[in-house]
Amino acid sequence: MNRIVERFALLKKAGKKGFIVYIGAGDPNLEATRQLALAFEKAGVDILELGVPFSDPLADGLVNQRAAQRGLESGTTQHGVLETVAAIRGESELPIVLYIYFNLAHCYGLERFIHDSAKAGVDGLLVLDLPPEESGNYEPLMRAAGLCNIYLVAPTTPDDRIELIEDLDDLTRRVLGGPTPSLELDVQPAHRQGRHVHSDVRRPRALLARRRDRRRAQSDAGDEPGR
Repeated sequence: MNRIVERFALLKKAGKKGFIVYIGAGDPNLEATRQLALAFEKAGVDILELGVPFSDPLADGLVNQRAAQRGLESGTTQHGVLETVAAIRGESELPIVLYIYFNLAHCYGLERFIHDSAKAGVDGLLVLDLPPEESGNYEPLMRAAGLCNIYLVAPTTPDDRIELIEDLDDLTRRVLGGPTPSLELDVQPAHRQGRHVHSDVRRPRALLARRRDRRRAQSDAGDEPGR
């Protein structure tokens, strides 16, 4: 079973909500990324997102942009990130999602990248700038590889497009509370949308919002409907 699917099933059975952590891969280097992943698992993190550094990010705020720049400066590549995931798998079963821009997968070779990601031990891909309307054979390739396909839903996403995304993603989606640089963003619009959108409780979902402390994170999790 896919590790993300298994983790959400365990959380649901326990009546708990999961904690997903994001870091930029290769910041400050890939060995630090490996060590952080192992430390996160020991700290109780449920899912780890690794941002694959890209020179021209479109959906990231300043914090993520700077992390990506440091990752590029340390020499991080798609190959290096996959090798790091494989190294993590030698010691950990923590579910891992790659947060990536389509150009990186396209240049690598989409089918080969999906295959190599699964082989390395990646559990899902969140391709930030791949519109579902233009995804082509991406979803079939993901399913064939046993990877979870994750799309983004923003507070401004219209209902008809949300329905399209629900038809195409096969596990989870992220309800964006706002731009990634914000530390104290009001996520209530995202919560309200979550209650409206996620009537299909069979599907897990996650709220994306940067928080500076445990109090705000726990408050957001308490307001988020479902799991």
